[in-house]
Amino acid sequence: MNADQEVKVVTETTHWGVAIDTDAYAGCFERQMCAHITGQVGDCNVGEDFISESLFEDSRICHIPDEHGCSRPCAITITPGGPYNNSVVIFFETEPDDNEIAIIKERAGSFIATWNGKYVGDPYMWIKMTEVIGFRVLKYETVVTERVVGELLVDL
Repeated sequence: MNADQEVKVVTETTHWGVAIDTDAYAGCFERQMCAHITGQVGDCNVGEDFISESLFEDSRICHIPDEHGCSRPCAITITPGGPYNNSVVIFFETEPDDNEIAIIKERAGSFIATWNGKYVGDPYMWIKMTEVIGFRVLKYETVVTERVVGELLVDL
């Protein structure tokens, strides 16, 4: 086989997430909802006022840098069936278990009951959402494909 035709593919699971699908644009409340559910905030500390208790061990929640390098335990993501970012994803180091998913479902409901329709002060916005429409478990993987294009030219 010619060296430049060999292809190697490596797939690695990097982290997991639980998506909370809502009926409103999640960019107005994702960090606040995550703080309420998990008791954790990112480097920016947005959502600290929403922490009522910490229900997850710190080692379970994964902090991922956003496009500005700010590590956060959550992000917004596209909701199935539409081009809208109406979903909040909370990141986990490993696959969340049934108990963790149940906690997220319960706490998402209590977030809506507590904060929906309220303006919570600068720099926060109105939290407008009437319901959670679903939950999903996401598996994030990195796929690396390599093709050898020549021989090593240096003698080791």
